[in-house]
Amino acid sequence: MVTTYSPDRSPSSSEMALSTTAPSTYTIYTSSLFSPHSLSFHSDIALTVSTSTGLITKVEEHSLTMSGAVESPDIDLRGLAVLPGFVDAHTHIFLHDYAEASSLNQMRDESLVERTLRAANHCRAALKAGYTTYRDLGTEGAYDADVGVRDAVNRGIIPGPRLFVATEALASSGSYAVRYESRLNGTTVPRISDPCDGVEGVMAGVRRRIGAGADLIKFYGEYRRRTLRFPPPAYPGGLPILNPPLTLSGETALCAREPEFDHVESGGDGCYGFGSGTSGGSYCGSLY
Repeated sequence: MVTTYSPDRSPSSSEMALSTTAPSTYTIYTSSLFSPHSLSFHSDIALTVSTSTGLITKVEEHSLTMSGAVESPDIDLRGLAVLPGFVDAHTHIFLHDYAEASSLNQMRDESLVERTLRAANHCRAALKAGYTTYRDLGTEGAYDADVGVRDAVNRGIIPGPRLFVATEALASSGSYAVRYESRLNGTTVPRISDPCDGVEGVMAGVRRRIGAGADLIKFYGEYRRRTLRFPPPAYPGGLPILNPPLTLSGETALCAREPEFDHVESGGDGCYGFGSGTSGGSYCGSLY
């Protein structure tokens, strides 16, 4: 809307508001848009986006030629390959490359401030690389700091993908923990899981994670308890497990509807049967 004013009077407040009101939508013009549904590129598609929610409200073909001008606030992506936002279903934004520092050194030696700043940098880099959603499965020693990073992204304080966070993973006592042998001289390391045992303990652990702000619950089924406690020369062969109810070693992320199994290291037909859908679960492989 364009409002004109008579030179002999001042504009009213309502006229000023109309003249400065930002548009409620903008349009993205593409010439080659990939569809994950058809697994093919579609030509000359326009996407209408709400400025208040950031959601795509309309998808339709357009007839704008390559020589046609696109006015602000619309966005011209013609001549480019346009892809939907990527989703990474298993991330740890509070960790960085193990070639730079081992996980032990990161969790023990790096301050929470440094790790949080690194997490913010990782979020920025992820968004620039095209990732619009991250499922972050544990801070690995940074407690529930991922909740603060998630909220900072949602509030527009830092750029980053939409985050679904687990805070700390649940694990039985003495299982998923930083392994070190020097305790008597006062060496300490942060915990990397929320220890809980038994039905009541796990229920309390879930409540703690929800109270901390977790979007999903992650727990470790049986995380190589003995082989991680001692270096291989000190305890060769690992620990035999007698008659386990489920031959599963790995980690699981739970949402409100169904479990998902990640990092499965060993399991028979009973383990992989969770992915069949008959028992309400799925298997998610991880890339390394």
